[in-house]
Amino acid sequence: AIARALMDDTVMPSVGTPYMKIFECLALSRLGYSCESINRMCQYWGGMLDGGATTFWEAYDPNEAHEAAPSFYGRSFGRSMCHAWSAGPCCFIPQAFFQIRPTNDSWRTWECCCPSDAIRIEWICLVIPTPHGNIEVELTTNIFSINVPTGTTMSFDNNDYVGPTKVQ
Repeated sequence: AIARALMDDTVMPSVGTPYMKIFECLALSRLGYSCESINRMCQYWGGMLDGGATTFWEAYDPNEAHEAAPSFYGRSFGRSMCHAWSAGPCCFIPQAFFQIRPTNDSWRTWECCCPSDAIRIEWICLVIPTPHGNIEVELTTNIFSINVPTGTTMSFDNNDYVGPTKVQ
């Protein structure tokens, strides 16, 4: 019921900020709608980029003219055009695409899985800093590799990999 409501634009009001939009995407992803959540992320943040943005804004309305974007709070230049709370895809992408998440508080153990075949990715490279070193993931059309940092264990495809190691 929650997923249907989130996906039906006539039931749920649209969110007004990227900060809230990422929670919608995370909810859909965790309810098993990864492809839909990724599509929504791409449409929303991609809409800013398509309009010429080089950073992500404090608030974004896809129906608003890009020339009007700086106006906010009743002021002609009231909107931040480079806002930290718009960085939601940075935490969303590792979770939605690869299901990367710690399985304890210190990232000593963590899990990862291959993205669904339904998720079309030409190239992605990401680094997740942990107290033990960086988790590095690279995916192209013919490469999928994960660097497991020293002092950590990754669960992947029903196997455990103890760092340091590279899984391909």
